[in-house]
Amino acid sequence: LPYQERVLVGLRRIPSDMTFKDGEHVLFLGDSITAYDGYPKWISDFYLTRYPERKIAFEPVGVSGDGVRWCGDRLGAEVIARQPTSLTVMFGMNDIAHHLNEWTNGSPARVRKNVSERVLSAYRGSFDALANRLSRELPNTRVYWLTPTPYDATTSVRSGQVNRPHVNSLLKTCAEHVGEHVRRDGGILIDLQGPMKSLSLACQTLDPDFTLNGPDRVHPDEHGYLFAAYEFVRQQGAADFISDISVDAGTRMASAERAEVKQVSCTADAVRFSVREESLPMPIPKSAAKLGQAMDFDGKLNGQYLRVKGLETGKWTLAIDGEDLLTCSSEDWERGVNLAKCPTPQRRQAETVVRINHERYGEPEFLLGRFRLARWAVRRWTSGSVDPDDLTAVKAYYDGLPPARQKGWPMSAVKHYLDNWSRREMLREAATAIEKRARDAASPAEHAYGLRHVK
Repeated sequence: LPYQERVLVGLRRIPSDMTFKDGEHVLFLGDSITAYDGYPKWISDFYLTRYPERKIAFEPVGVSGDGVRWCGDRLGAEVIARQPTSLTVMFGMNDIAHHLNEWTNGSPARVRKNVSERVLSAYRGSFDALANRLSRELPNTRVYWLTPTPYDATTSVRSGQVNRPHVNSLLKTCAEHVGEHVRRDGGILIDLQGPMKSLSLACQTLDPDFTLNGPDRVHPDEHGYLFAAYEFVRQQGAADFISDISVDAGTRMASAERAEVKQVSCTADAVRFSVREESLPMPIPKSAAKLGQAMDFDGKLNGQYLRVKGLETGKWTLAIDGEDLLTCSSEDWERGVNLAKCPTPQRRQAETVVRINHERYGEPEFLLGRFRLARWAVRRWTSGSVDPDDLTAVKAYYDGLPPARQKGWPMSAVKHYLDNWSRREMLREAATAIEKRARDAASPAEHAYGLRHVK
């Protein structure tokens, strides 16, 4: 992104800062789209690198298969008892998708109308009940209401995949209800439905196979989760650049946003100074590079802007910590250069931070997620007749299931639950320790910058 355009991008940002603050405990409530290592993981990556000084505990509490109509039994122990400072809520996909078989593409209009009205009525009533309960029992918690991510009915036909084009129209109605609630009763609205659908349609005009969803058209793929996290932090009003540094080689003066510049020294052929930025770039994996390039992720979110004026005419090479990174003309340096795409020491540090953070989504978060799924499934599939805390009763119920049921969703999680429930506190402690290691690794360092004239 050219240096001058950052100001224009800034004008489009939400002026209020609704970001998570130091000391917060943030829970992500939802279904399988929230449950494990999707957009909550990307959001935690962003905060670790963009706000490394903030000690924020992030915890996904989604359950695969859950919906706004079925989450009530687990709210007490998994959300309300935790008294989070902030809570994100996204439901809708399962509230709609669980009724797909009742409305096929060939169903009469009367049947489609009756099913849609019944499903949406149930969603609205359950959503309002959830909102009222959270308002009563978490009065000091800031709630972010997320509109449901879209069902992709418009990507090119895939072999063996049934397309249900009506689903997204109902999800859009769910999203409208979320917006109405926020306007009427308060909270913070984060719209994922609209931006994700708009991006998909725009890209599909050029590439019919483009999608932000996986093969089932329901769950976002890695690109979709990344874009959802980007929209979340953007709509929060988070800082959309790393640093903005200006150096005048003639006066040896410097100014900076989100960075400190010291020890400026200049000769006819060299400019040197030290920089300590407040944050690190947020790296994205190679598997998501296609989306990153399409939306100019580095330009829109990771800008590291360096402007140096007063240089002798010609080419100048930038080195950071003695490593040559980029050669540009004196005119380019005066206009300003974005270092976001360079393999800077800051980017390599951020990649280390992200690798550490993702360790928690190995065994710790996987098993904690399986516990939530098992407890939810036992309550729901036994209509409450089996208490999830009575492991003897849970085992008897599980052992009585046919082998095929034991291995299928969601009962396969019960085996993990029975085998590992006693380790739950140790797993939580492991996740917390990994988060601390990642935060410690994210502490910005001072770097030596040098520009030399290569003529």
